[in-house]
Amino acid sequence: RRVHGGMLNIMETNGIEYLQVFSVDNVLVKVGDPVFMGMMDIKKADCAAKSVSKAAASEKVGIFGLRNGNRGVIEYSEIGEEKSNLKTTTGELVYNEANIAIHGYTVKFLKELGSSSLKLPYHIAKKSIPSINGPTDGIKLEAFIFDVFQFAKSFYLLRVDRASEFAAVKNADGEGRTDTPTTARNALYQLHKKWLTQSKAKLPDGDGPVEISPLVSYEGEGLRELVEEKQFQEYPIYLQ
Repeated sequence: RRVHGGMLNIMETNGIEYLQVFSVDNVLVKVGDPVFMGMMDIKKADCAAKSVSKAAASEKVGIFGLRNGNRGVIEYSEIGEEKSNLKTTTGELVYNEANIAIHGYTVKFLKELGSSSLKLPYHIAKKSIPSINGPTDGIKLEAFIFDVFQFAKSFYLLRVDRASEFAAVKNADGEGRTDTPTTARNALYQLHKKWLTQSKAKLPDGDGPVEISPLVSYEGEGLRELVEEKQFQEYPIYLQ
């Protein structure tokens, strides 16, 4: 109610029509992505989301699907192993559209929801919880913004390239672990290295930190005039 009565009204007064919502732990988020927001505008979507193909059936991500006939996200803790492993005749996972927590909403749609009496459901998450007696099994009740998808008259998914848009930080660093600060940094380095290579820059052998400020390039554009045929001698490489 506070949001409905405050910030959404301010946004509407200032001519803001769309909101992008994303998790802070994804280092590759394209903030204000013109393709994503443009899709929403062209399709007249109430809300939309980005997805990637699952890396594996066991990947701990929610998937887009239908719950009791309603659009939504089914969390990895809810879908079960049997359904997670279902495949099509071509070998692709049936439940393959992973939620990477990049959503778009119209201010109008959120205002309509805020003025209604709807109640979002709770999701049950079973967790190991630290206690004074050691780890104990517990249950968390979680509410998610994606549960409003079911109320949209128009909803679209945009599948994107994982290497370009999704590198989450979910775990602490450790040998063999995924979704860590180190794997996220390396994903950023590899993406920015790819941009330089495509722009005909000459890079040193091996790997190392490569970072390009978004003030220099948003998604690799405009770099050729800066780096074409330029020989970089060593890592790290920073363009800012």
